[in-house]
Amino acid sequence: MQRAKAAGYKAIMVTVDTAVFGRRERDVRRGFTLPPKIGLETFIDGIRHPRWTFKFVTNEPITFSAVAGRSDVDGSKAITLSDYVNSQFDPTLSWHDLDWIRQESGLPIMLKGIQCVADAKQAASMGVDAIALSNHGGRQLDGSPAPIELLPSVIDAVGNSIEVLVDGGVRRGSDVVKACALGARAVMFGRPYLYGLGAAGELGVQWALDHITSGVSRTMALIGETSITKLSRDSIFER
Repeated sequence: MQRAKAAGYKAIMVTVDTAVFGRRERDVRRGFTLPPKIGLETFIDGIRHPRWTFKFVTNEPITFSAVAGRSDVDGSKAITLSDYVNSQFDPTLSWHDLDWIRQESGLPIMLKGIQCVADAKQAASMGVDAIALSNHGGRQLDGSPAPIELLPSVIDAVGNSIEVLVDGGVRRGSDVVKACALGARAVMFGRPYLYGLGAAGELGVQWALDHITSGVSRTMALIGETSITKLSRDSIFER
């Protein structure tokens, strides 16, 4: 938290939907593990994609800026990185820890991973500055509510007492407009730019951002609205 503050970050986001890892069956089917396991399939993939393999082995190891400067966990060694990541999860984290987090950081706090109205109301009553409705991309708990479906009930319950964001399922600009019309202060998305990054690097990320922003403008024009702040539920349901 002190590193974040020193780097100029304006708030602390506490992720509360990963107290423990869910059973991510897609990862299980595809053999994704941390640390990664090297077997026959690894070498077969390497042979099938020689250009990628050559670039991978001849370039500098991939590192992570969040742990830059810590040579033992900078990400260049998957085993030490996975151990470090696992050590950062604390299933005993509770509402009582928020006061300490606020005191230690001196920054506004957002809770990401709120999945019910009761927790949204609890966060508001404790002076949390913002919440993000999220089910971690649906990878944690089967049957958890979709954030966009939970949003109206949360807004009705907390009003303007706390800022409410939505995270998850955003793939185009119209998704952003829908969430804002239902009361979200802002919308978060991760997979679109990660897909772009994986496909085409920086240009892919820029394409993903342009895809979202142009979609917002197009949707706004098609529903006859000129400002995000003027959106309401009527923008969706009474047309």
